[in-house]
Amino acid sequence: MNADRLLALFEEISEAPDAIPRLRRFILDLAVRGKLVEQDPEELSESSYRSLITFSSACEWMPETWLYVPLASLLRESSRNGYSRKPDDAEDGTPILRISAGTARMDGLVAEEEFKLISGIDESLMDQYELIPGDLLACRFNGNKSYVGRLSLFTGYLGRRFIYPDKLIRIRLAQELADPAFLRWISASDFLRSEIESKCATTVGNWGISAGKLKTCFIPLPPLAEQHRIVAKVDELMALCDQLEAARMQREQCRERLVAASLQRLNQPSDEPDTFRSDARFALQVLPGLTTTPAQIKQLRQTILNLAVRGKLVEQDPEDEPAIITITGALLAAADTPRKKSRRKASWTPPTENENQELPTGWHLFNLAELVDPASPLSYGVLVPGDDVPDGIPFVRAQDLMLKDHPALPGKKIAQEIDSKYGRTRLTGGEILICVVGSIGKIGIAPEHWSGANIARAVARLKLIPEVSATYMLLALQSEMIQGFFKDSTRTLAQPTLNISLIEVAPIPLPPLAEQHRIVAKVDALMALCDQLEQQLSQAEQSRRGLLEAVLREALVEPERMLTSAAGASAA
Repeated sequence: MNADRLLALFEEISEAPDAIPRLRRFILDLAVRGKLVEQDPEELSESSYRSLITFSSACEWMPETWLYVPLASLLRESSRNGYSRKPDDAEDGTPILRISAGTARMDGLVAEEEFKLISGIDESLMDQYELIPGDLLACRFNGNKSYVGRLSLFTGYLGRRFIYPDKLIRIRLAQELADPAFLRWISASDFLRSEIESKCATTVGNWGISAGKLKTCFIPLPPLAEQHRIVAKVDELMALCDQLEAARMQREQCRERLVAASLQRLNQPSDEPDTFRSDARFALQVLPGLTTTPAQIKQLRQTILNLAVRGKLVEQDPEDEPAIITITGALLAAADTPRKKSRRKASWTPPTENENQELPTGWHLFNLAELVDPASPLSYGVLVPGDDVPDGIPFVRAQDLMLKDHPALPGKKIAQEIDSKYGRTRLTGGEILICVVGSIGKIGIAPEHWSGANIARAVARLKLIPEVSATYMLLALQSEMIQGFFKDSTRTLAQPTLNISLIEVAPIPLPPLAEQHRIVAKVDALMALCDQLEQQLSQAEQSRRGLLEAVLREALVEPERMLTSAAGASAA
């Protein structure tokens, strides 16, 4: 093992998501191949070790001083399943291990708290099922195959006598032949896991192994003195892994706190514009370097949207026409047209000045319904769509909602006679779509090539007046402010449901139209930066994983050939 090279590069490769677990498995693989400590030929003379030669099988990849023997040859007494009665938590009962004690933590030790109490255990039962320090425990059944047969080491706790349940197998070694701690470690290695799992079988949806099958597994066994050295070395290296893991976690927590503090600062209102702009500049400069997880990038995207709908992303221009003037004029003109009879409401009241609203100059807080095209009011879609009809009308469901990269058509089509009853919700392209059943608040837009399609009952269609930028509205609807309103307005029946009447009163902070376009341009630029960060994270992760595998592979000697040979010897 080229430890110097590994340690020199570890700070870089440890950022890979699975770096520490991979390093732990690598250490165990070295241990089981005899690559972790040096061999001593003089240890071959141990009489107890030489007594195992008659049980040994050939295995060409092992060191010359090692034997390859079945587990049965290392036992002091026959392995057996545990006590079958369930614990009753009696106050003065005998401690009985939980089944989880056999699913083996990475260190292979039984945790002190992993027991319950059971009454009625007399001396005869204690003689059969008692555990003593140095006993190994194997899980007989588990839904996860990787836990079956893995060995845990019981070291004794609390100064009390313990027994074990029937879903565990007790293995009591002849300790003049095998160190229980050595078997505990190597049972988690990829090589021995392969050997054990080959003996497993499925039973009632779980993987299982019998004590008899487990005893037939072959174990790579060094002399006892070398076993002790291997255990000491593995303990040392696993402790190093613990330190590396803790250091990595500390780095991640520091980054998380700094990112969270920066984003929180931006999301809080500020009475001092100069201070806020300084905070924003700092955050946008440092966040790309601190952002190391997809979750942090998601937070950054949401912060950008929150700034956009608060008027904190671009400066206001006093020359822009205030939003209330633009929208009032547009709606007055619409109310004077013959189309007014198609509006949901029979009467219309012009917007009033907002009171107690901290909005930038020129902005206004509208109800969403005030920004909807009067000729196409907010509406649900088809209530009972029926079966899929191959030559029917394209039908948009909640799962079809997306903001870009739309397929040629939605995934379902409905009969023309059903569609004909819902002409009011037929799409022309460009409408905003909102999920109102199930995934509340999920937002999509209808592309032009979906023109003629219809929508489901779980989808509401939103068509805006021309004086509102649909792209700005998409940003606003995705902000925490509007998504929070949708969530608070949702009622749960068979599924979460949001009524049209509540969507209509959703509060929309609207800037002047010119500022809407400036905000959209700024958000596009910042979201492109987030896209770059995500791409860089993905590339960096792949690079670290590749480097990790290359360094570990460099430290091994023909690992594939050795594993193949070992598997062949085991089968023989």
